[in-house]
Amino acid sequence: MSESPYPQTPADKVLYAEQLKAEGNALFGQGQFQKAISKYVKIFAWTTGLKQPQMGMESLLAQNPNNVLPTVTDELSQRIDAIQLSANLNATQCYLKLNDPARALKFANKALELDQQNIKALFRRGLAFAGLRDNDSAERDLAQALALSPNDTGIQKTLKAVRAKLKAEEKKHAKKWQGAFEKMNLDEE
Repeated sequence: MSESPYPQTPADKVLYAEQLKAEGNALFGQGQFQKAISKYVKIFAWTTGLKQPQMGMESLLAQNPNNVLPTVTDELSQRIDAIQLSANLNATQCYLKLNDPARALKFANKALELDQQNIKALFRRGLAFAGLRDNDSAERDLAQALALSPNDTGIQKTLKAVRAKLKAEEKKHAKKWQGAFEKMNLDEE
């Protein structure tokens, strides 16, 4: 049986995922966001499920003369979480750069599943919500990010802009309803 050109052990798969991240980061730095996304997405193909027993392990046991399954140490498990979090954050940023807030939101949500208090994930999800014109949700995430990092001027400026949009929306709605009530009063007279 010949050697596989692909990583086989969980440790090798994580190492390969870390290489994909480095390649994605280089592409991001060159402004090649779509190509960077493809590298980040491949990370999930190599790392998803590594921490749980897989279906078909019986065949792996049969090939392994010692009947020992590859294990995932605590250190390796932390590396898996870190690489997946980073891939989600980086894909979020790429989609924001590509002006695709819906896809950015998807990856920001996945990042927050891994770390609910991640400042970058909250900030980027806030940007995605703002891009989708969901300013209430944007304000919520940005306010939470600011609470976690009160001196971050980028979060402060973005939150201020979102709050200004919310205030303008409130004025617009108030004016609209005021006009509706005035019309109702005229109709009654």
